[in-house]
Amino acid sequence: MQKLEIGGIYKHYKGTKAKVIAEALNSETLEPMVIYIHLEDGVVWARPKKMFLERIILNGHAKGRASKKVERFKKIKHLPALLPTPKLMQAGKILIKPRKK
Repeated sequence: MQKLEIGGIYKHYKGTKAKVIAEALNSETLEPMVIYIHLEDGVVWARPKKMFLERIILNGHAKGRASKKVERFKKIKHLPALLPTPKLMQAGKILIKPRKK
């Protein structure tokens, strides 16, 4: 099992990217949780740490492929500079200010 890195960038098995912003505890069960933000739309999510780091089985039979085990979120070691997406800018979630000269 991989180790969680606060501030790390992870790729979901479906292709989206997320940044881990914190670890927390569920107030009712004290279960460790991962707090992360999707980089495509800026939505913040919480997921049980065990689930965030687990390997899942992808059933490839519908595509004529064999099933395989993959990480739900895989840490990306080298990520190019992230630029604000048009979707985030349109939603007003990112404010771009001109540089002062």
